[in-house]
Amino acid sequence: APTPVDKWWALLASQPPLPLPAALVASDNSIINIFGILAYTVSEEKEMNGELRRVYSIHMVSHTAKFQLRGWDLEPSTVDFIEHLKDQVVKVSRIRISSYAEVKVGEILEGPMGTIFEPFTDASLTQFWSE
Repeated sequence: APTPVDKWWALLASQPPLPLPAALVASDNSIINIFGILAYTVSEEKEMNGELRRVYSIHMVSHTAKFQLRGWDLEPSTVDFIEHLKDQVVKVSRIRISSYAEVKVGEILEGPMGTIFEPFTDASLTQFWSE
């Protein structure tokens, strides 16, 4: 049976997403949902503790903000799915906020109960991106 924490975690994903500027002021370690345009992605290899790891960065934009999501060693199927959402308005559920060199970033949580990427409807953002 689902525990209270399981229920809370599942409910988190169904909360309405916040616009990108909210992510830039969210507390570290908070888990939030956001929406914005998935503008572009970058993949690079970095050495961490003597181990080569792949970091995948997703750059999201809106009229008033830019925000970066980061995932480490993501499954190829996850990367493919995200790549298909490029240039669209996307809701991203359950990201963990952290600060990196005093810049807020969203960490992608892997796994079936992790971060969820899905198309989202926002007419003003769609128009903004098509201009």
